[in-house]
Amino acid sequence: MDRIRNVLKESVILVATVGVICTLVFVTLPEAAFRTFTPDKNIMLIARNCIRITESGFFMFSMFLLMATFTQSVGYISETWAVSLAKLAVNTPLYFILPRFWGLNGVWAVMPFTDFLSGTAAVIAALAVLRKIPKDWIVMDRKAQEEQQKKLQT
Repeated sequence: MDRIRNVLKESVILVATVGVICTLVFVTLPEAAFRTFTPDKNIMLIARNCIRITESGFFMFSMFLLMATFTQSVGYISETWAVSLAKLAVNTPLYFILPRFWGLNGVWAVMPFTDFLSGTAAVIAALAVLRKIPKDWIVMDRKAQEEQQKKLQT
């Protein structure tokens, strides 16, 4: 169990570091992402704002992916499904609501808003899963699991 906690802790540190760096790069230098694809100034004006808004939630999206992967990898798939479906349930109506208030920026704002909510929900779900896992729980590969089952059957 300690090994699982250590790997998760190191993963959170890595994902948080990369997520913060990527978020800062996208928010401060959005042109760099599009300059490779087009020299068109009009597209760059629209893209700059789009990237700044949508990628402001990159950090929390990274946490969502890590925590969803973690809960699934330790066998708590229903928690992963619940968080993923909640993201979709919030995401869809927001595409109709936010543009009414903020226009095109409202379309872009849906992404970081739902990333923040789903990232927070995924972290809470992962912490709940960590509390459920028994202290003596051992992660085994498939061969070790099969051997363990054979021992239990005899």
